[in-house]
Amino acid sequence: MLQPLLADKFRLSLHPQTQNLPAYDLVVDEGGHKLQPSQNLPRFMRVGRGEFTSQGTPLDMLAFELSARLGRTVVDKTGLKGNYAFSLHWTPDPSEDARLASAGEPVAEASTVEANGPSLLTALQEQLGLKLEPRTEPVRVLVIDHAEQPSQN
Repeated sequence: MLQPLLADKFRLSLHPQTQNLPAYDLVVDEGGHKLQPSQNLPRFMRVGRGEFTSQGTPLDMLAFELSARLGRTVVDKTGLKGNYAFSLHWTPDPSEDARLASAGEPVAEASTVEANGPSLLTALQEQLGLKLEPRTEPVRVLVIDHAEQPSQN
């Protein structure tokens, strides 16, 4: 529904393409995961500055939220199926705040998060028993072929 509008207003033409880009694989740490299976709770994830709290969400949802904070695609390669409850707390670095702000997401004040807490990667490993491994992954992207300034009307 949005594409025809953009095509009309901006003379936008684009196409999907797969490119090999830097990414992260989300995997279970050698010591095993620390996630709690959650079958009966409603699927819910609270996302805040320096925290994710889940009451029963699949790990692909965690991977999606991690992607926004890290500026790279995160692919769930844990092999864990089902929904999980967890709580993850970390101290965001300035680049994370900048990425979220440039994407139009609200960024909370810095005083709401512990300044000396762990980094996101450390918290993920220590609190959830998961880790991120840097990889090059095929990622589907949209390539803009043409765009124009919108008309006055």
